[in-house]
Amino acid sequence: MKKILIIAMAIFAIALMGAVSATVPLTMVSGKVVDASNVAVVGTGVDVKCTHLGVDTIKTVTTDSTGMYYAFFNSLECNTGDTVKAHTSGADDTTGIVAYSRTCKINTLKLDLQIPEFGVIAGAVALVGELGIFV
Repeated sequence: MKKILIIAMAIFAIALMGAVSATVPLTMVSGKVVDASNVAVVGTGVDVKCTHLGVDTIKTVTTDSTGMYYAFFNSLECNTGDTVKAHTSGADDTTGIVAYSRTCKINTLKLDLQIPEFGVIAGAVALVGELGIFV
């Protein structure tokens, strides 16, 4: 009985080591987010969507200190030949195709347009108009 128990535990340990060492191939989607002046955009969220066999999987990642982002998908979510889209607020969606090496690089441009309410001249005209009404 003791030998059977030792053999069963050895088989269980070998099976467990095989399961732990088995790796799932990953697909990496990466890119850089820059603004209109070609300066890296730090800390912005990027939604990366991969369509595999008609099913969309979205990963939300954040750019690092150099403006780079990295999204990882397992082979059941994204694989060679699949279409990938990267989206960040203030930018158009950018599309890529996963290459045979299970990588896809998608750079995107983030436009941060700011329209001031009053320019210097318009502010001066409004101030003079206000003073005229007050007097």
